[in-house]
Amino acid sequence: MTNTKLRYRRIVAEPSPELVADLPGGEMPPSWMRTTFIDEDCPYREIDRVFLPVEAFGEPLELFLMACYDRASLIIDAGHVYAPASWLMQEFPQSAEKTQKIADRVLEVARDK
Repeated sequence: MTNTKLRYRRIVAEPSPELVADLPGGEMPPSWMRTTFIDEDCPYREIDRVFLPVEAFGEPLELFLMACYDRASLIIDAGHVYAPASWLMQEFPQSAEKTQKIADRVLEVARDK
């Protein structure tokens, strides 16, 4: 696996207190779960630029290894693994529509900043 240094931008969702109150348990999700990254240098499709936390999709070590064997780009930040939304959509087709919506929103927020 090639160790390539990516130039990425971190985006952390900051939901309003009202929205958090409506979540199960009424607590703010941990920062890592609200964190996404945008690869600033990706020459491919926009969906390939968005990195999401793999822990939202399954067991992190298993997904880390799967992504490594697939030679997917990964970001490791504060002990959490983030993979391209496009790779996650391929691996979890049952969640592809939701993943696409999240990635679209991340891209929209990134353009606004």
